[in-house]
Amino acid sequence: LIPAEIAEADCGKTYAAWLLVCGGLSGLVMTADAFNLFVFLEISALSSVILIAMGAGTDRRSLIAAFNYLIIGAVGATFYVIGIGFVYAVTGTLNMADLALRLPEIEHSIVIFVGFGFMIAGILVKAAVFPVHIWLPAAYSYAPSAVSVLLAAIATKASIYVLARLIFTVFGGFADMIGSALTMVIIPLSVMGIFVGTIMAIYESDIKKLLAQSSIAQIGYITLGFGLASKSGVAAGFIHIGNHAIIKGGLFMAVAGFFTAMRNRVDLNSLTGMGHRMPITATAFVVCGLSLIGLPLTAGFISKLYLVRAMLETDSYLLVAIVLASSALSVIYLWKIIEVMWMQPAAQNAPKLDENPAVYMPLWILVALNLWFGIDASWMVTSADAAAKALIGAGL
Repeated sequence: LIPAEIAEADCGKTYAAWLLVCGGLSGLVMTADAFNLFVFLEISALSSVILIAMGAGTDRRSLIAAFNYLIIGAVGATFYVIGIGFVYAVTGTLNMADLALRLPEIEHSIVIFVGFGFMIAGILVKAAVFPVHIWLPAAYSYAPSAVSVLLAAIATKASIYVLARLIFTVFGGFADMIGSALTMVIIPLSVMGIFVGTIMAIYESDIKKLLAQSSIAQIGYITLGFGLASKSGVAAGFIHIGNHAIIKGGLFMAVAGFFTAMRNRVDLNSLTGMGHRMPITATAFVVCGLSLIGLPLTAGFISKLYLVRAMLETDSYLLVAIVLASSALSVIYLWKIIEVMWMQPAAQNAPKLDENPAVYMPLWILVALNLWFGIDASWMVTSADAAAKALIGAGL
């Protein structure tokens, strides 16, 4: 996929930046030091900017998308490092485990509260949580197809994990502060993100932009689970992190297959009759799309099932109604894609398209995982429960 969209002279730089992104994200979730977390955050972010800009060969708008991501990401990183400064000034340590022990001993410190606010605000920007998500649609849409797969599948998910780690582990001893932040900030922003992302996707015709807008809603589901501040809610959030990675990875991989065949941006008009012209790729797209809306026997259904169960345990019936309503609305934007792909014939002068065999293996592995985790989700659920128990046990 990379040589298909990026000039041969730039492929080496792209592979290097790709490895830096993966290394930065790995360090992000493994580090035990709050400042090193900032370093890894910036390694992955700056490398992502390079990858997004590599799409300039096919669409010059990728340069603007990369610049916006750079500036907005820098603002988020600045907020985070300012917060670190406040916390370090009071505690004298940056080790996360040490912070979790020392912070509860410091009562009613306005400096700690301000530091917490700055750190969380910075991570919300990196995680593209509504309303600081404005960099995401363009970054996903104008990046090369392979880069879109990487960003959609794992980039924002690592930042969301860091958000959970800060809230429940590092600052978990401040139960009142955390409870207020979750109730008054995280849950309302999650709900607004769910509806704004879904509605924007309904009115979008460019497929990569549509999937990017839907990602805003899916991020809202994840943070909504964390906002419940219960073991089952956090576990539901982690389940959706894993499932959404394979769902959205599969969808963007299918779009990559369409793009490499058509050599043009993928929108509703260009997908007309695609179910008959590229049936293997179109079928994979539909399966992942059904998983996205939460059809039974798919990974997306498991995510929403556990999220709804967690809400029922905390008597959050209004949130249950919101999740079900947004899921129903998401059928609209998926159906309009299915309709043009399978229920409308291609134009008589439409050129013949050859499916890209290089896309088959990764695409259908993701499709198989969507179906497998919809039938047997024991591994995903067990892993998420263990992660939630570790976080909640350390904090609230």
